[in-house]
Amino acid sequence: MEKVQAADTGGLALEIIVIDDGSCDSSFVRAHALAASDSRIIAVKHDTNQGNHFPSLLSNILTDINLTDMEVCYKVFRREILDWTTLNEDLFGFNPEITAKISHMKPPARIYEVGIRYLGRTYEEGKKIGWKDGIRVVLCILRYNLFR
Repeated sequence: MEKVQAADTGGLALEIIVIDDGSCDSSFVRAHALAASDSRIIAVKHDTNQGNHFPSLLSNILTDINLTDMEVCYKVFRREILDWTTLNEDLFGFNPEITAKISHMKPPARIYEVGIRYLGRTYEEGKKIGWKDGIRVVLCILRYNLFR
């Protein structure tokens, strides 16, 4: 945060918005304290995690497709689609990589989204995604769309 506060903005006013997206640690207390000490900082707290919207929106903008959830669990491909590309990512990087690569194929592949019945897991039941995974997803979206 200190680096962001000290950044050269080229004369533009700096406003920093810190959003606690339903975390259960001391993040909001720290963000609120920073906001109290610097009028350029605004601290916002979500009572529940808002999840999975920003990565899909960013992916949709960069791929020019309209998926409800880019990180959906199930994906089905024709064999020639998978033969066409080399995949580098695993874990949470797989979804943005394959979405970007398929969207940039020439000629473009047709992508269909089909609804399924899904009951998400809680953290206690085994869902272990954290903020670092979210950062990885955003970096992969940018990498495979902007630097291909």
